[in-house]
Amino acid sequence: MTDLSKPPLAFFPADGLSFSWPTPSLPGYPAATSINDAPPCAVEGLNGRAIEGRLGLFDPALGLLNVRVEGSRKPLSLRMDQFRRLRLTEPLCPSAARDARDLAGERPQLPFRIAFKNPPVWQGHTLAPRDESYGLFLFEPLA
Repeated sequence: MTDLSKPPLAFFPADGLSFSWPTPSLPGYPAATSINDAPPCAVEGLNGRAIEGRLGLFDPALGLLNVRVEGSRKPLSLRMDQFRRLRLTEPLCPSAARDARDLAGERPQLPFRIAFKNPPVWQGHTLAPRDESYGLFLFEPLA
């Protein structure tokens, strides 16, 4: 029998993005699927400053995040307690199978207000928020 206590690296995704990003539970939106590429993102630090780059690794179970910042040789590695917000900068859109105007009445916009330990307060509207054990996922409407 093969010993799988140390599986070969070929069993792991090359970029480390095996995390399935949650999506709104609304008609027209796809189910959560694994992120296979390095999506553009912005990471807001505890001081409120944001760094833009590409998400190289996000493993909430381990509490780790790697962001590839342009012009940097190594990815920026952060623990979950070292930042307060991670935002994917490419919007998640409903599938093209249904016209966005048809979904307008099915998208309840809920107000949110989040007070961090250090100001400012973040507020806005979201579509079908997801509260997971590793974080709160908000989906701000584009229009």
